[in-house]
Amino acid sequence: MGTQVEKIEGASQMTVSAQKPEASGVQGYSVQQGMRG
Repeated sequence: MGTQVEKIEGASQMTVSAQKPEASGVQGYSVQQGMRG
């Protein structure tokens, strides 16, 4: 999970603190990816 957390952090630290990737990393990553691209 360390990799996912890092990727999300690079995109937006606010989302990491708000959504907590450890609980739902896949969901948070999908949302961030969609917003970025």
